[in-house]
Amino acid sequence: MKSVLLIDDSSVQRTVLKSYFQKYFPSVAISFGTDGQSLVRLYEEHTPDLTVIDLHMPYISGDEAAMDLLSVYPDAQIIISSAADSPEDFDRISRAMLHGVAGYLIKPFGYREFIETIAEL
Repeated sequence: MKSVLLIDDSSVQRTVLKSYFQKYFPSVAISFGTDGQSLVRLYEEHTPDLTVIDLHMPYISGDEAAMDLLSVYPDAQIIISSAADSPEDFDRISRAMLHGVAGYLIKPFGYREFIETIAEL
């Protein structure tokens, strides 16, 4: 893996994800975004091997942004991260996976869950 795009409105979550990627993939180039609205633009700028996007964000949710991106770039590898504390959240993640999202991480997640999810791609 050469590059990743991390989209999350939480600076803490971006920092956690960055540290996990740097530990497991020390040479990976990491790009950041803070909302779903910027996903397609950032994806086109950075062409990442993997995108991790939060479910709940301002302007456009992570699942909607992921499905928009996959409609243009069907081979994009996307993982949704979320606290997923409601049945509606799980329904949204499931629907996004039916549209091509590769996996999901439930917050808070540890290094082990992170590695297992990445390994499944």
